[in-house]
Amino acid sequence: MLGFGHTGAGQDIVKGVLNNYLSLLGAGQYSNDGFSVDVEPLYNEGGVPVLNNIVQDTPDHQFYFKYHHSAGDSMSMMDPDDMDSNVAGIAAMLYILADLDVSLRAPTYEHLRR
Repeated sequence: MLGFGHTGAGQDIVKGVLNNYLSLLGAGQYSNDGFSVDVEPLYNEGGVPVLNNIVQDTPDHQFYFKYHHSAGDSMSMMDPDDMDSNVAGIAAMLYILADLDVSLRAPTYEHLRR
């Protein structure tokens, strides 16, 4: 794992966590693009800040898409060290964010009042 992409409020917080903590794991890279098809509705419809992990791949993501939703899309295709790195990085990021005294965003609940 190389770092995180992020979209939404709290950019300074995410960058701080990456620089101060995750960089020690070699996962301090930041991108201002946290969108993916799976989480985009959370941001677009609910204003929830979204993250995605940055992993080593070809620039056009062909390694990922070669296997994604194919017969070869199985855990056996994963490098165990890469999987360990992703689990450690994601767990560390979420633990640190949850333990902070500040939030990535102030809840407005406006999207629930429709």
